[in-house]
Amino acid sequence: MKLFWLSATAAPALLIGLTATASEARPWGNDSVVIERANRTSQRRTTRPLSRAVGLEFEGSGRRNRTRLDTVSYEGDCPGETTTTKKARFVSDRVRTGYKRRVKIVNVTPGLQSRPYTDREYYNGGRSESTTIEFGRRHSLKRLRVVPGRNIFAYRITERNRVIDQGRFVAMIKQNRRRITRNAKWYAEEVCANSSVSLSSCADVRMRRQYRCSTGKVLQTQWNNRRRDYRTVLSNRSNQNIRLRIGDERLRLEPGETIRLRRRNNFTVRYRAGGVVRRATVTPGKRLQFRRRRNSNRIELVASNRRDYRSSTKRNDDWRNDDWRKRNANREWDNDRNWDNDRNW
Repeated sequence: MKLFWLSATAAPALLIGLTATASEARPWGNDSVVIERANRTSQRRTTRPLSRAVGLEFEGSGRRNRTRLDTVSYEGDCPGETTTTKKARFVSDRVRTGYKRRVKIVNVTPGLQSRPYTDREYYNGGRSESTTIEFGRRHSLKRLRVVPGRNIFAYRITERNRVIDQGRFVAMIKQNRRRITRNAKWYAEEVCANSSVSLSSCADVRMRRQYRCSTGKVLQTQWNNRRRDYRTVLSNRSNQNIRLRIGDERLRLEPGETIRLRRRNNFTVRYRAGGVVRRATVTPGKRLQFRRRRNSNRIELVASNRRDYRSSTKRNDDWRNDDWRKRNANREWDNDRNWDNDRNW
């Protein structure tokens, strides 16, 4: 038969070297109560209580460790959810701000997927550099994440890598929820058919109606013109005749004359002015003009503004019509140069 016996002189040795739980101490009789109480006392001495002299002070209210964030849930055509944010600063009644001092605040609340933290300056003014508070369970590089309800924070104040003070504090963050119906609206506007061309230099302006949310999400789009190719306008604003080639077509533009053509993709325009052949890549849907460069005889092809566009001769018909093609085909080209044998052409 085994006997369990413990003398009073052996109890201090067990308190120093052993940690007993309630289940392990049952065989020891009445002395087990002494061991369990001693362990609880030692734990209370080593664990630092949560501090009320430090915490987060929220801008606009001046309250410490208490604030409220509003969450709006949207219903209808444009569902979603938005949450307000607030600015907060760390304050401490025990440690003053000073040169080269910083404070690191870590959210150690149980249940978070990571440990959100922020590292702010603690230089002057009695408060730290401001940080933004928002709801979330993961760490953010720009904001300090919190959860609704009770949040436990661990802080550490350092000065040139030397720890001055550290501890914990609790902040209560209440969540106020609201529900709002948010539907989309119809918007009518003038846009360029080719989205890569600005409206100021666009030659193919179309009307577009969109059923759109206030967030910019488009639910439905309607066009007054569904053509997939874009109209491009070339005009001659110089005082010279311009010979040009677009693909297999050869054309001549007299001063003040304009042509309109349709293309889906970018195309190349070769033109001759003053005996010099040049090339230019044209974006479809754009309004362009030939003009003389200032203080030079060089003719260049540049974008034309819709408001400044004035043409002495306007052709409303497409350049592919029979009259236009016949008039250009019957013209006699200069005999001093054969364009087919020209290397630059």
